[in-house]
Amino acid sequence: MTSLCLPAAYWSLGLSFQRYLSSKIGLGATVLCVSAAGVALVGGVVAGERAFEAVEILSGAIILYLASAIVRAAWQREKGAGLALAGLIFVSIAIAHDLLVVGSNGMTFGSIAFFVCLSGSLTARSRDAFEMLAMRSAELASVNTQLEAAVDERTAELQQNIRALETQHIALEEARTAAVSANVTKSRFLANMSHELRTPLNAILGFSEIIFSRLFGDSVERNAGYAADIHASGRRLLSLIDDILDLSRIEAGKLDLVDAHLELSAQIDAAMGLVKARAAAKCIRLVSESDASIRVVADERALQQILVNLLTNAVKFTAAQGEVRVRAYREAGGSTIVAVEDTGAGINPADMTRIFESFGQGRHDIAAAHERGTGLGLPIVKGLVEAHGGAITIESEVDIGTKAIVRFPPERSVAITDRAGRDKARAGDI
Repeated sequence: MTSLCLPAAYWSLGLSFQRYLSSKIGLGATVLCVSAAGVALVGGVVAGERAFEAVEILSGAIILYLASAIVRAAWQREKGAGLALAGLIFVSIAIAHDLLVVGSNGMTFGSIAFFVCLSGSLTARSRDAFEMLAMRSAELASVNTQLEAAVDERTAELQQNIRALETQHIALEEARTAAVSANVTKSRFLANMSHELRTPLNAILGFSEIIFSRLFGDSVERNAGYAADIHASGRRLLSLIDDILDLSRIEAGKLDLVDAHLELSAQIDAAMGLVKARAAAKCIRLVSESDASIRVVADERALQQILVNLLTNAVKFTAAQGEVRVRAYREAGGSTIVAVEDTGAGINPADMTRIFESFGQGRHDIAAAHERGTGLGLPIVKGLVEAHGGAITIESEVDIGTKAIVRFPPERSVAITDRAGRDKARAGDI
């Protein structure tokens, strides 16, 4: 048993002072002690005494080694090492006392004091180890919390990036769809414009060839009729080219306005005069309701084009015996309103978002085949109105009619000086 107590004491102290004790020495001492115990059990009394003497010699060396480890730990101010050193001092004093005083029993009390101090030392070091473990656990928990927060933040960033990519993908798809639609619309426009341009051009070439080749002789009356047809076709061709150029200038932002003080009623009358023959051919009634004193600051050519295009559309899509009415008035806020209202076929709700598109050729679902135009009228009107700082809105109901409302801003309104004229409305049939 004595041989086995030494390794037990070594490894017990080794758990607390492992920095100062060699595991190899402990392993060697354990092997020797176990071997001595085996010899004592097998070899008898004489061999056992010899083995016990060897263990005592080994014990002295091991105890000195253990004492040096405790002293070194206490020198380094290790937790609990001072208490173990105190116990070591107690047992050393007890051994010295027993050696000097015969029959003394100080070794017993010294051993008890040593083991009590050693137990306190081990307890203190264990508590310190547990505190260190708890501290490390807290640090690990803090690090884990930080890692979880970093992971959550990174996950949120990735989700945000995914949403951004999805948004970009949707935007790209919408842009691609818009580009495809614009390309189709442009192709349709070019096809229709080529037809519109070829019609008057063919007439010009055909009638001029008849005159040039004298196919029907030198009849002045017949040639004069052909010349009139050539002139009308040329004017139609020039009008189409002007429309294309106007739209190009509007979209390029290079439209130059020449402002002048204009009387709205006179401008409306002039525009109605240009569509009067076409309206009369369909027995459409043209009505003007405007205050003769209302004046605006605008480009006269642009204002005429706005009115003529709106009136032309109204007459085009109004059936025979219908009515087209133009109203001009001043709002309370100072804006000047020009409204062109017809009793025509109206506009399908599905087409309302496309009526101002460039190259948006007249739609087959709202126009008869013989009334199909180039589709440049409303885009040009919108561009001219916005160039004046105004806005245009369209209100329409299928089979009831359409109302185009042009609003000029207050800064383009001229103050009314004739108060009698302001209260006087002029209504008439043209």
